[in-house]
Amino acid sequence: MLSNRFDCCRSILMTRFKNEYGLTINQYLTDVRLAAAVELLQKSQKSVKEIAAECGFSDQNYFSRLFTNRMHCSPTVYRDKKGKTKVEIL
Repeated sequence: MLSNRFDCCRSILMTRFKNEYGLTINQYLTDVRLAAAVELLQKSQKSVKEIAAECGFSDQNYFSRLFTNRMHCSPTVYRDKKGKTKVEIL
């Protein structure tokens, strides 16, 4: 879809994006989705499963692994910590 939008082949789009932003398109999209999840964990009482789905993750376990890898704690622990200490966001 992006290749068509920018009228170039997939490999050129991916190379140019990585050269410009220092990360792949997939890494960028994951960052955007995780940032949205952080905001929802802070501002809503939705379940982790609902937040994962709303942020574009079809598998809650995969979402939890990515989140834990990035934030160094699980989504549930992050939500519990948010009121007690300042946690760095992505």
